[in-house]
Parts: sequence; C-alpha cells; structure tokens
Amino acid sequence: MNVDVQKWVSLVLGAVALMGEPGLAQTQPPPLTVAYALQPGSWLIDCPYCDRLPVTWPLRGTFSLTRLESIPLFASYELTGIAFQAGTNTGPQYTISGNGTYQVGGEVAYQQDLVLNLTLP
Repeated sequence: MNVDVQKWVSLVLGAVALMGEPGLAQTQPPPLTVAYALQPGSWLIDCPYCDRLPVTWPLRGTFSLTRLESIPLFASYELTGIAFQAGTNTGPQYTISGNGTYQVGGEVAYQQDLVLNLTLP
C-alpha cells in the first residue's frame, strides 16, 4: 500500500491537538506516564494531496505519553504504544502504530515540536 507520510503526520498532529497538551505551570508535576484515548470526532483524512477528493474515516485508538524531563522553559515527553485504527467494516481498514517525541515550551515564544515514527502494515 502506498502511504503518504505527510498525511499521517497531519493526522497525528490533529489527534494530539484533540487530546490537549500537558501544562507547564502545574503546582504538582504530572504523572510520569499518562494513557490517552482518541475522542469521538478524530478522523483520518486519506489522500489530501492527491488528484482526488479527500476521504475521511473515523479514527480511534490509544497511546501513552511519558514525561522525560521538565525544566522551567521546556518539557519533553515520549509517545509510546501508538495504536490507531480507522475505516469501516465495509471499507478499507487502516492500522497505524509507532512512537515519537514531543517537546513543548519556550523562552520568547511558545513552541511545540512533535516527531513521530509511524508504520502502516
């Protein structure tokens, strides 16, 4: 199956935006590992950059976010156990797995950096 890596990155960036972001100004440090589940309304957009109309599929799945380091300006996290599924019983099925890193914070401007290593068997 030919996979457009950019569409998968767009997909997961949207999913991470839906999950919310870990806060830096909490009074207690967050737990070291937190499990997340994609909420209803998460979608896989199939082929937004090709020569046809995009097709959307409901997306479901889970992943874990582990805090690696938290300093005054930045917090670093590791995404593990990414397990997303999309599609319907009668249409194509998509299975996405992998891991990645996420860094958030900044001195002058608030920045987010997400790097994902995803596979589609």
